[in-house]
Amino acid sequence: MNQYSSWLVLPVQIAAFCLFIVSWSGVPVTAEAANCQRNPTHRSCGGEEPPPQGEVSYVLYLDRYVVGDFFLAQLPDMLLDDPGILSPTVVKLNGFRGKLGNPDVSPDGKEIAFAAIVRNDWNIYTGELDVSKAEVTNIKPIADRRGVREEDPRYSWDGQQLVFKCDGNICLLPEIVPNPLISSGCELWGPAFHPAATQISYTARCNAPESDRIFVYDLATGQTVAVPNLDGGPDRFSHFMGDGRLIYSHLDPETGTASLWSYIGGLISPFHDRTNSDDDPYADKRDWEYLAFVGYHSGYDLFIYRESRSDSVQLTQDIPVLGPIIFHVQYGE
Repeated sequence: MNQYSSWLVLPVQIAAFCLFIVSWSGVPVTAEAANCQRNPTHRSCGGEEPPPQGEVSYVLYLDRYVVGDFFLAQLPDMLLDDPGILSPTVVKLNGFRGKLGNPDVSPDGKEIAFAAIVRNDWNIYTGELDVSKAEVTNIKPIADRRGVREEDPRYSWDGQQLVFKCDGNICLLPEIVPNPLISSGCELWGPAFHPAATQISYTARCNAPESDRIFVYDLATGQTVAVPNLDGGPDRFSHFMGDGRLIYSHLDPETGTASLWSYIGGLISPFHDRTNSDDDPYADKRDWEYLAFVGYHSGYDLFIYRESRSDSVQLTQDIPVLGPIIFHVQYGE
């Protein structure tokens, strides 16, 4: 090695040493960088991942309430006995800074609605979702009333309406009269549409969380029906299946464990019991075969219930998952 090559090698050695020091020192890695470490071929990382074709199924979720991010993953072949563990991608919210709450995705997968705290105020925002880039653009508030806490948005099955919690009541967009549509002396939250948009289910909390109960409001008659409670334990997180069954989480007051239950025709029955705490059910609006939910072992993981098999498969492990949403995108239209 001559003197000139020695001088060329020295800067490289210094740079490598500095990189080692930065890595060893525990400098935090950005969400985008961590994203590309997990998914280096994703197009948002400059990779050459081939574009999808036909109808593709996705799941989107929040990893931590208020302090977390939205994550996105394409669902594997759910006909497999063991579909495997997902590698989710962080969703970029372009030009938006806020603390995130519960999301929903329109049935065509083109729009996202989510709750967020901006300037110490809870509002509902929508944006254009591009799953190929894991990115949301054109974010704007749709329910921006200062001092009114707005959360828990849910699209109707045709994507034409949005129901959400508004200051402890239930509101609709586009606006109707009266709005709030449903009011009471209790805190109302977690609304969801019936597939035919004829009913809205919601949870009412009249005292402590142990008082949570599920109700169904009929949009034609204005009447409200209470879902029968099993044993005094709280009922919450309701969502309709495509056939009209209402699926919700019931917490056993003796054991403290939660399982999924079904309500239809005035009757309740056990639906699925996988983990110590089965919560946040969300039915696939396109394929009635599947329902996403979170189950608790050492932490909350994503599970997909498969109707034809009456079983569920675990799709994440040791990463926090809250409020998972199944949706579909049609490519090549």
